[in-house]
Amino acid sequence: MKSPFTPLLIAAFSLIALWIMAMHGYAALPADTSRLVALLLASGVLGVNGFVKAKAKRYFQVTCVWSLALACWAFYAERVFLLEGINDPRIVHAVTVYNLFRYTLLLICLIIFIRDTIKALRELNS
Repeated sequence: MKSPFTPLLIAAFSLIALWIMAMHGYAALPADTSRLVALLLASGVLGVNGFVKAKAKRYFQVTCVWSLALACWAFYAERVFLLEGINDPRIVHAVTVYNLFRYTLLLICLIIFIRDTIKALRELNS
C-alpha cells in the first residue's frame, strides 16, 4: 500500500539530490571520497526518480532527470579516457560544453521538481 507521503518524500529527496549535483558536479575530477560518495548518492536518487517518472510515462522528464544523473560521470569519463591530461587544448571546450549542458539540466530539473513538490503538497492536502 502506497503512503500518501511517498510523492512528497521523492520530491524532497530529488531537490536535495539536485542541490548536491549543483554543488559537487563541477568539472574537476573527484579527489576526495566524500565528494565521490555524495555524487553517487545524488545520482542514485535521481535514477530512482527517473524510474518513478518512467512508470508514470513522463518520458521527457525521465530524459532530463537521467541526463542530469549521468552527466558528471560522462564528463569524468571523457576527461580520463579521451582527453590527454590537463594540458590538452580541447579541455576548455569540453568544460564549456559540460557546464552549459549541466546548468541547462539543473534548471529544467529544478522546474520539474518544484512542480512535483507542489503537486505532492496539493494531493496531500486534499
